[in-house]
Amino acid sequence: ELDAQDEDPFTLDSFENLMRLHAAKGKDFILARVMTQDPNDETKHYHSYYSAHQINKVLFRTQPDEGLLHRMKARNPLNNMLVVGDVHYYIITAEAIN
Repeated sequence: ELDAQDEDPFTLDSFENLMRLHAAKGKDFILARVMTQDPNDETKHYHSYYSAHQINKVLFRTQPDEGLLHRMKARNPLNNMLVVGDVHYYIITAEAIN
């Protein structure tokens, strides 16, 4: 569960404020949830939330000349553990904010 008052680690702005800024421009906000696994206990997983625009810069690389997009092996900036599994994206529409 995410508290809208929590700060995005990249922008240091609250998720609520980021959503409102996007909505003011008529844009939807995309939230990304990444999962990491406890290195000492494989049954424990941790979720972190980010602005999708920001975390995608860490998770993906492009080869523009070939039109390719690659998911990279990356570490979660908050806990320095490897990101595992799928990244889940959530759209918060501008209409829902306004």
